[in-house]
Amino acid sequence: GGGGGGFGGGGNPANVYARFTGLKSSIVNVWETPSAGTLAQLRDARRALDRALRDADGLLDRATRAGRGLRDRGLTLNP
Repeated sequence: GGGGGGFGGGGNPANVYARFTGLKSSIVNVWETPSAGTLAQLRDARRALDRALRDADGLLDRATRAGRGLRDRGLTLNP
């Protein structure tokens, strides 16, 4: 994703990891109490990151099963 000026700005909004870490950095790097809006954005980004991680785990599980099925037929999946 692209960069962006300021705290948590710019980039690809679909990149939930970047969104989460940008928001987290903005909270850690500012001396004042985070606003309710910033905290809500952080909660939303965390939920999106959790969903993305679950999706990735599911994809890896399916790929592993597919690789085993192919191996039984004499084919090998290479990373």
